[in-house]
Formats: sequence, structure tokens, C-alpha cells
Amino acid sequence: MLLSSAWAASCTGSARAPYACSSVIKGITFNWSSHQEHASGSDNWPVTWADDNHQYTAWGDGKGFSQSGGKKSFGVSRVIGQKDVFVGADIYKGAAAGCSGLGGLGDNTSICGKSYSILSYQQFLVLWAGPETGAANYSESRFFYSRDRGQSWTQTGNYLTGYDFFHPTFLQYGKNHAGPNGGYVYLYGIEVLDGGQLAVHKPGRVFLARQKLSDYFLPITSAPSSQQHLFGPDGNGFHLEYYTGNDAAGQPQWGSRSDKIPVFQDSNGVGWNLSVSYNAGTQRYILMTEHDQTFAGKLGIFEAPTPWGPWKTVAYYDAWADQTGADGDTGDQGFFWNIANKWSSGKNFSMVFTGIGEDDSFNKVDGGFQLTPPVTPPKKIDLVPILQLLLL
Repeated sequence: MLLSSAWAASCTGSARAPYACSSVIKGITFNWSSHQEHASGSDNWPVTWADDNHQYTAWGDGKGFSQSGGKKSFGVSRVIGQKDVFVGADIYKGAAAGCSGLGGLGDNTSICGKSYSILSYQQFLVLWAGPETGAANYSESRFFYSRDRGQSWTQTGNYLTGYDFFHPTFLQYGKNHAGPNGGYVYLYGIEVLDGGQLAVHKPGRVFLARQKLSDYFLPITSAPSSQQHLFGPDGNGFHLEYYTGNDAAGQPQWGSRSDKIPVFQDSNGVGWNLSVSYNAGTQRYILMTEHDQTFAGKLGIFEAPTPWGPWKTVAYYDAWADQTGADGDTGDQGFFWNIANKWSSGKNFSMVFTGIGEDDSFNKVDGGFQLTPPVTPPKKIDLVPILQLLLL
């Protein structure tokens, strides 16, 4: 059901937020009359904007947009159209729900798992996926790629394990990864403190890694499709470098995984997933994740001028849906939110979110950032004419 009004919130509503209020984005507004719900029973929905001007998204435990056939553990859909009028087309459906493992290595794998991290560049799609569901998600993340815009997938032998950098999440830029990316792909990873269940991890810590864009995608374009270990011989199959802090001049430094330091922290916890996107209209990086409790709509929204911070609070909700005017049960069981950059312009954006219960679907709602007006310097007064008049 839709509401006709827009609701605003400011970070000043919660003294528990881990960072001071933003001086750039003073508030945020959600217009619940724009809310659309599709693909009931399927969740997750990370979104990326491809060079063909469509958006691509991954989902799990459902029947996708088509609502046909049996439930699948994993699927990929193409989202066609603009924010007010769009359709979702299922282009890949993996193994049946309740499967085990991640599917076979090599081409045409039937993916069994969950993903909160998908990225498009040129005609390629890449994603990270963990095992089927629940705490098994923490055991590993494996790397998959598609050369045909998501219709088929190859599972490589490359993976990430270890609780110190997990559920890797791509930083989303604009169409075809366009934006101030410096020629890099960026990955955020959480620190898992409770490996026994999907939960908010307290205290929450998020780390950042990067790899050159050319290195990340070159093996896909040049290697035979049957080749497995595409990304180098290091322990995790990737030549990732991790953020290790800033130097005396304030420039970011990069090093080994063992030397990494967090780019984001919250003593109230961070969710078992998160999203980060670059908002071109505000020229800010927007991070969204849970705090305190999962599956409860406890959303924190933060901004920073760089991928590594420093972060400031935009909004910090104890009950996102209730505090922003959502109708009925919408949003109060949310656990994942991300911005759809194709549908964002200037200070306005569209958010895709999901959850459990009533929120177990592809949900879209429009919003806007309330920007702090720039400080206008006082006009310079020419005193010469005044002095001349006084001397007459």
C-alpha cells in the first residue's frame, strides 16, 4: 500500500550514532508513495548498472520476478526501465532452494548460494557468493563471472575465507563502473565475530581492499573459458591490497591483509552485509548497514568524501520504516539496502531494499538528500564613495 506523503529524518535523532552528523547532507527524505514491491518471496537484490543501460541484480530463495517454477537458491535478473516504470526479467536461475555447496567449478555452473555483491564492467558481470544460507554463508566467498550478461556463469577456483574480511561487497559507481574510481575495483569486507548465525557483529568493523580494474577483468577477457585459477597464485587467488591508514600528508596507504585497519566502525555493530555506492549528485560515498539487531530495520546511513572515509552520519534509525512513514509492515524487517545509481540524479535517489516476512521481495522507494546550503561570503563593500560623500 502507498502513502502520498514524504517523510524526513535527520541524524540528530539518535545520539547513539557512531559518527558526528554530516555537514554536507543534513537530512534524508523518503517518499513512500513511490514504493513498489516485486518478486515476492525472493530476497537480497544487490544492484549494478551495466554498459547496456540496464541494471542487474542477484536474488535468492525464491522464484524471482517471473514467480514461475520451483524456488531457486540463486538467480540473476535484468531490471529494465526507469524508476517509476520498470520490469524485471529473470535471466539465470541456479540450483533448487535447499541445495548444498556452491555448484561445480568451471563453465555453466548451477550456482547454489547467496550474493550481496555484483558488479558490471563492459559486457561482463562478476559476483561473490557464499554457501546456501544461514551461518554457512560465513565459511567462504567464491568468485563467479559471466561473459554473456548473466545468462550463464563460470565458477573460478578463487575464494576468500577467514572471519577478518568477509562477505566482500563491491563499491558501486555509475554506468559501466564510471566515476572517480582511480582505475580500481574496491571491495568492503566485515569482521565476523559470531560465526554461528546471521547476526549484527559487535563491535562492528569494516575493512577495504582494492585491485586495479585492468587486472581484475583482464583474465576474464583473455583466459580460455575453461581456465579456473584466473587471478594469481596468492593465498586467496587475488592480488588484493588492503587499506592500512593514511600517511602524514593524508594520502591512503595500501598493504597486506594482516596490516589492514578498519575504515568504518560502530560499537553498536554492523550487519552481516552492507552496501556502499558513490552518489555523483552529492559527490559522496554512501554506506548503509544494520546496527544492534538484524532483520529489524535498524538502518544506519553514512557519507564520506572518499571510499575510506572519514565517515559522517546521515541517519541512524532504531526503526527505519516507522521513522520514515512506511505503510503497514513495510520495511520493519529489512536487512539489506542499496542505492540504484541508474535511478539517481542530483540529490534524489532510489533505494532497493529487502528483508524477511513482509519485506521478503524486491522493494523500491525513492528518496532525497537534504543538502546543507553553501556558505555565501559577505559582499565586499566599497568604502571609497562613502568617504567621498562624507568629505563634501
